[in-house]
Amino acid sequence: MEKFFKFLFFLILISFTSCVSRKEVQLYQGISDLSSLEIYTEDKINIKPDDRLSIKVFSSNQEAASPFNPLITSRSGSNIGGGDPSIEYLVSRDGTIDFPVLGKIEAEGYNVNEFADFLKNKISPYLSDPIVMVRVNNFSVSFIGAVNGRIEIQDDQINLSQALSQVGGLNDKGRIDNILVIREKNGIRTSQHLDLTDANILESPYFYLEQNDIVYVEPTTPARQQRGYLGTVSSYIGILSSVLSLIVIFTR
Repeated sequence: MEKFFKFLFFLILISFTSCVSRKEVQLYQGISDLSSLEIYTEDKINIKPDDRLSIKVFSSNQEAASPFNPLITSRSGSNIGGGDPSIEYLVSRDGTIDFPVLGKIEAEGYNVNEFADFLKNKISPYLSDPIVMVRVNNFSVSFIGAVNGRIEIQDDQINLSQALSQVGGLNDKGRIDNILVIREKNGIRTSQHLDLTDANILESPYFYLEQNDIVYVEPTTPARQQRGYLGTVSSYIGILSSVLSLIVIFTR
């Protein structure tokens, strides 16, 4: 019987070890060595063809600024739809927009702050101390795979972790070590696999999402899906069966 109890103790020890190993996966492993990383620091999204821009011009003399802020009006002269009446500017395929007074101007390639400064310089001959605000209205990201949804981004910058949190976060059905970001620029589609457990992800330009990106979160295998729900129970059932078998053997 002494051998039996020693063996039983050994089995219990194994079961506790297996439980300890079932811990949450750590994100950005190696982050303590942050000084060695060349962190991607693009601060704003760049304007692309087919983007829809909201542009507002302000001045101490707002009446003088009105030519740069045309309103969408009905035939009766009232604003359509209420709320914000400003016009939305579509960036054409050649990267330009038609802007009041200034005419056709280049928009592609600027980030929103740069384009606001560019417009400010163009408007300054017509308006004293203008303030220009630019926003990309169609900054959205779609998620498919283990995580599904589409989010509208209100800020000028968002990274993958932040976007995932807005669609409910990752669950045990999705692999955080194999996330595919699909991006289209100038009619060319590119993609990159990202691993959220690796701190080197901070060096990737795909870590910061851009308008109309598609994020594919690879589902785990059925076995890995079940691990979170039934893995622990199954392991205990297996250990219990082994213990009962040993009891039968040693008590004969």
